[in-house]
Amino acid sequence: KLGVLDSYRDTLAMAMFRAGNFDANTTDAAIIQKAGDDLVAMREATNPKVDILAYQELSSGNRDINFTWSGDLFTALQYLPEGVSPDVLGFWYPEKTVAKNDFMCIAKNAKAPVLAHQLINFLSDTDNALLNREYVGYQPALESITVNLLISTGTIPESLIDALVTPEKYDAGLAQVSLEPTADALWLEQWTRFTAG
Repeated sequence: KLGVLDSYRDTLAMAMFRAGNFDANTTDAAIIQKAGDDLVAMREATNPKVDILAYQELSSGNRDINFTWSGDLFTALQYLPEGVSPDVLGFWYPEKTVAKNDFMCIAKNAKAPVLAHQLINFLSDTDNALLNREYVGYQPALESITVNLLISTGTIPESLIDALVTPEKYDAGLAQVSLEPTADALWLEQWTRFTAG
């Protein structure tokens, strides 16, 4: 029982990386086509679920393996059946991988910019960020929230230590950037071919 992310850039990049192509922003039509071919072959061999529900499906035992964002494993902890050890969940990532994080931005024409700044300041406080992490599952990108803090407080089990993003992992990670429309269309064409089957 297999699942992959319903995210065309991430899942096509996974197939590219498997083939040894580590440019997560490639515009090379042949590489993009090969990734699409590989995803279609995977689909035919395994019939994976394509969604963003790994956090629920892994915890409930409906999936054995899922290509997903690391933060989904932390959210999965909240969905484990009562009495099930968090050690049933694990995370592996390749040496070369994409590293991402979410951002909070304030629009130039925001109606309440001071309030927006106050919200960001509130969520940037370590205690508030930890409380928010309990709710959303994802690891806050604050220097004060270290792997040691999350493990020592029991917030994250040892079995998921590899899912934690450290400054070193983030620095070594590959970046995905916006593609020009013609290149993006190549990616979307292959994604549609994969998901339409």
